[in-house]
Amino acid sequence: MIARDVVTRWLVSAMLVLTVIGCTSSQPSVEPPPGAPPPSNQAGPLPADCPSKITDADRASTALAQVQPGGVVCLSGDGLAAAELSVTTSGTAAAPIMILADGAAMRGVSVKADYVIVAGLALRDGSGLKMAGRGLVARNNVIYNATKDGLACTGCTDTIIESNTVQRADGTGIYIEGERVTVRNNTV
Repeated sequence: MIARDVVTRWLVSAMLVLTVIGCTSSQPSVEPPPGAPPPSNQAGPLPADCPSKITDADRASTALAQVQPGGVVCLSGDGLAAAELSVTTSGTAAAPIMILADGAAMRGVSVKADYVIVAGLALRDGSGLKMAGRGLVARNNVIYNATKDGLACTGCTDTIIESNTVQRADGTGIYIEGERVTVRNNTV
């Protein structure tokens, strides 16, 4: 237990030093030019077993409110561009809820539930992806021009954040608070 506390203190100290060095560096920051195009959507086609493709915000909100453990909500098309969606129903470890998209653009998604997989979304010019819960997965999402943090996972436990692209967030690209959160292969 003592060794764990020492390692934790060392990691916090190292992160603080890196933050201070990054903040006080005399090097100019490198940001994409203001007119740079957003990143392309990473997602491929929806799986063949999608029950139906939802293409408008009202139907998407209804589907997310009614989804049950093991359910799949497939989002597609341009009719979701102004959508800020919310997921509050939890799946289970054996039957997670899956929110899948083929790169369909929307403004933001908020997940306040357990055992939810979010994959293939293109979140632009809105709140980005906000998550809180246990057993969450965010994979292959593109987040561009978020008004706060691009991808925020607060109060997350046993969560995986992988292969996402975050560009031009007003806050932190990927912000995490929680336990046993795996972050890998993301581009910020």
